[in-house]
Amino acid sequence: MSLAHVRENWQRFAREDPLWAILAAADKKGGRWNLDEFLATGRAEIRRTLDEVKDLHLSLEPGRALDFGCGVGRLTHALAEHFAEVNGVDIAPAMVERARALHEGLGNCRFIVNERQDLSIFADATFDFVYSNITLQHMEPHHARAFVREFVRVLRPGGIMVFQLAGRPRSLRVWVVSRAMPAVLRRRYFRWRNNGGPYMEMHGADPGRVGAHLEACGARVVRVRADDAAGRDWTSFRYFAVRAAAAGSAAAPGSPRREEA
Repeated sequence: MSLAHVRENWQRFAREDPLWAILAAADKKGGRWNLDEFLATGRAEIRRTLDEVKDLHLSLEPGRALDFGCGVGRLTHALAEHFAEVNGVDIAPAMVERARALHEGLGNCRFIVNERQDLSIFADATFDFVYSNITLQHMEPHHARAFVREFVRVLRPGGIMVFQLAGRPRSLRVWVVSRAMPAVLRRRYFRWRNNGGPYMEMHGADPGRVGAHLEACGARVVRVRADDAAGRDWTSFRYFAVRAAAAGSAAAPGSPRREEA
């Protein structure tokens, strides 16, 4: 199954209300985000994340970083303060156009459209740091698994990845829509519920399975902790992992910490 429907929805969000679509605060819908305030949330998020990486005693090289699902560059902009070069990748060309326009003067940021179901636009072992927040949860689990595998591949040995992914639905209604309803019916339901407008699908994954997948791909899981990034209807987790020292080798054994909120 392709990602065409994901691209279509985010193209429409980019044209209609891009900042709210990226950071959906209830009081900001309808173009009410102030750009400086919006970008400041990204700087705060990246500072917290890098502080957490430091607290985990992980060695992070400030070379090249990847922002997966960059949108208009909220987090790419923030990462550029800490890394020599940052690549922001998004499936929606309209989002990337906006990102390029907003960050025209920021020389160490590059924004790229990637409509593929992988990251083959990048060679193996390209990045020191890979970051993704509130992105993987909007695609079917098999796509999310494939991109997590790609995160490991494009990391340099010893490189660090941090990403967020929803866990399980908190209500029966959400479970039925996300887990039991066939994909065709689910998309019709979302289109109806949004009066024919763009919509965000939500999908989750069990943290234990995500951790096992990371280990199988060649990463050592360092921490898994709960957060609130998926909203009130879903549990949510952030994953911190390091690519194994030898390319293609099995991950070194470790004792990742899973922390509930």
